[in-house]
Amino acid sequence: MKSKKVKTKVMALTVCVVMLLGICGTITASTQVVDVDSDANANAAADFFMLPVSHKIVEPVPLTQQDNKIVPKTTTSTATIWTEVLDMDVLPDIVGWEKYTSGGSASVSGGILTIDTIGNDAYLQFDQRNPGSDWFDNVDNSKGWVVEARLQVDDMTEDDAYLVIWTHDRTWLTQLRIYKDYISWYPGHTLYYMDTTDTYHIYRIEGKGNSYKVYVNGNLAIDGVVTSGGGTFTISFGDGHGGTQTKSYWDYFRYSTVGEEPPPDVSVSTDSFEYCPGDMMTVTMDIANPTEDSVMFQCYWGVPQYSIWVPVMSIPIPAGYNETHNFSFIIPDLGPTPFGNVFYVQLLNTSDVVLDADAACWAYSPGGEAMSAAKVNIAKEIKKTIKRIE
Repeated sequence: MKSKKVKTKVMALTVCVVMLLGICGTITASTQVVDVDSDANANAAADFFMLPVSHKIVEPVPLTQQDNKIVPKTTTSTATIWTEVLDMDVLPDIVGWEKYTSGGSASVSGGILTIDTIGNDAYLQFDQRNPGSDWFDNVDNSKGWVVEARLQVDDMTEDDAYLVIWTHDRTWLTQLRIYKDYISWYPGHTLYYMDTTDTYHIYRIEGKGNSYKVYVNGNLAIDGVVTSGGGTFTISFGDGHGGTQTKSYWDYFRYSTVGEEPPPDVSVSTDSFEYCPGDMMTVTMDIANPTEDSVMFQCYWGVPQYSIWVPVMSIPIPAGYNETHNFSFIIPDLGPTPFGNVFYVQLLNTSDVVLDADAACWAYSPGGEAMSAAKVNIAKEIKKTIKRIE
């Protein structure tokens, strides 16, 4: 889809430098929308609609490297559809998990599961190893899976003891072992040193084929390749060692057996870089929402040189949507002064979090018969153009 983006013309890059300077740094949010038809407000920097997003354009990637884009893509990973979630409001064995233990205790309070084998030298774990559970029925090594848990190890845990997240996907057995001062991966025995007792940490495990990755608080900690390892076909978590003493607090435990879901994606491009009054412009927008939730698409026409941002459209995008749209229109007479323009697009979730964003820049080059600066109202002409497109 990104192959459709038009290469920017290096010869016109100097025209866009002014525009880039105008949008570098944080874009401040504002909820005030001013009538752009008002002559008193036209071209006044403080009176125009600013992008109502928390997204920050800090260091725009050079245009010659970004294929007509002035903001880096905001999406860094795929979205996960969780097929099993334990919020720890009740004990896991009440909602279909099995408890295997030789001693110790498990209790739930305030949405936290406490597993305690201090003074017992015992094991205590919860697992799903029987038909009817999502893991048993649906996990597929070739399709991939994700396991994630947020937990804290108590400092009372013995130095050589560990918590374990056991995953067997019918092909490979892998274990994430969580000690007090490091985590390790079995069967690879790769170590990652950290303090697991200082606070809650999020441990995310991704497995597919023979690839095994562990992320801690969103950062890649272990990147391994599985070439051996066998054991009980199950998924489990807790103190699965026995013979040592541990205490831990689990905020949540969840997994997905459907693999990774591509994230929402949006892009915008123009068919050229420099336009004069009377030229035909074609704008291409690619919008994809492969998730199960609707998202909001928003588009703005900006002239950062004059701090003008005019809303073009704001429409909901249903789940499963994947379309390309082309819009063609005549460039209006925007006065005798050349300036840069930006088409900024974004996708937001229901919490107004920006899921993806893109921008295309282009240069307005006045013609010989352009209106004088005293007569032109750039914002008003932009709004009139938008109405003609609709």
